[in-house]
Amino acid sequence: MAQPIGIVAGSAEGAALCYPTICLEGVDRLGPHNHAEISIDSHAFAEDVNCIGANDWAGVADLLFSSSQKPANAGADFLIAAGNTNYPAFDLVEQRWPRPGQHLAVEMAKEAKSCHSKRLGVLGASQLIEDPVYRDTLNSAGIDHRVPGDEPRQRLNRIIFDPLLKAEFLAPHAGQLHRDDARPERGRLRRRNPEL
Repeated sequence: MAQPIGIVAGSAEGAALCYPTICLEGVDRLGPHNHAEISIDSHAFAEDVNCIGANDWAGVADLLFSSSQKPANAGADFLIAAGNTNYPAFDLVEQRWPRPGQHLAVEMAKEAKSCHSKRLGVLGASQLIEDPVYRDTLNSAGIDHRVPGDEPRQRLNRIIFDPLLKAEFLAPHAGQLHRDDARPERGRLRRRNPEL
């Protein structure tokens, strides 16, 4: 039997992507229709956005801590903070969580290292790209990274916070981020999604 997992949600979309990923990984590892027990808790994303807008990462950490309680009390063995937007607060809350937590940047660096990747492109909301979370984590793993320049970064941020968080996926917005926009300050980003 797989360990019960707790999802500490930020945005609905981040949690919505995390849930089926856990389920599909379960099928791959445990067999058909099988996955770990999953518990989830979240505050309204507006609370996170208000704290982030005020640069109040301690407030975001308090929200993450509060949302960690229900999955832990439901029996989760470990917690996943679903979504990148609140990761700059992860270090402020990790030691307070009632169960061990998995940091997306750390797990991404481990996976990249196991695939012998030497460089990754980091795309996401502006505050994530500008924050040292991915930079420091990838650097400590010996993996280089690239991010888009200022204008494409702001356009990507608008796409994430407007249509994507409203579940309006790429089809109507694909033209808003052009292939050349992903050209970072040096080098090029490799993407899996050809629509971008």
